[in-house]
Amino acid sequence: MSHSLPTPPIFEMVGLGALALLAALMISNPADGAELPPKLDDPDLVLVENNGGGIVEDFIALRNQWERDGTQVVIAGSCASACTLFTALPHVCVEPGAKLSFHAPFVSINENVRAYDNEYTAWFTKQYPKAIQKWIANRGGLTHEWLTLKGTELTRYVPSC
Repeated sequence: MSHSLPTPPIFEMVGLGALALLAALMISNPADGAELPPKLDDPDLVLVENNGGGIVEDFIALRNQWERDGTQVVIAGSCASACTLFTALPHVCVEPGAKLSFHAPFVSINENVRAYDNEYTAWFTKQYPKAIQKWIANRGGLTHEWLTLKGTELTRYVPSC
């Protein structure tokens, strides 16, 4: 059985225990007849596909669990926000068409107001591999604006599957 992360709204609504259970139980069903690579039949493999992120602490806990377990993580499609923290895993790779989108972490005060903290953003940035940290720094650091890494440039920082 292969595993797949739930879509972003689920990340925001459930705690880590339920999140880990969902990640362990969900089987990836590619949309529109897209085929998954054969290696996704591996029980120690997680497909992260078109994920918009969520609560940072949940993603870090899941990343730490997958690192302890030696889980292979395949990033396919868009991986944004807290999802990009998975790039620090030792067994991570990207499929063709994968795209990473980075921004500074924030807390939503209400629908219209987000709070950013420079100290937390610095800590968050250090969660990435050194090469990605440098890539982010060369673009002015993490802010409320999106930084996108894709294509050939992405495979300089994260291995292809």
